[in-house]
Amino acid sequence: MITSSLEFEATIFFKYLETAHPINTPKRNKMKKSLIQMFLYLLAGNEGCQFNGVEWRCGGPEFTYARKVLNMMKVPPEKQDEFIEKCKLLGGYCDCEILRD
Repeated sequence: MITSSLEFEATIFFKYLETAHPINTPKRNKMKKSLIQMFLYLLAGNEGCQFNGVEWRCGGPEFTYARKVLNMMKVPPEKQDEFIEKCKLLGGYCDCEILRD
C-alpha cells in the first residue's frame, strides 16, 4: 500500500533531517513530520508524479511537481529551496527521485 510506504519514507526522511544537518537545528526551520508526510503523499498523487496511476511522470531537475505541491501547502519560496536542497542531499535530484530515494 502506497500510504504506509510513504509514511515509512517520511519517518526516515524526518529523522535524517533532524540529526544530519546543522542548518535544520533551529526549531522554526524544521518541517513537521506531518507536513513531510503530506508532501510525499501529494507528490505521489495526481498533483505530482502520479505514482498511483498507470503512467507516472517527473518534472525533472526543476522540481516542477515538488514546487507545485509545496506552493499548494503554502511553503514560502526560501523554505522550498532549503527543503529541495535537503532532498538533493538524500539523492532526490528530481521529483520522482524524491519519492524513490
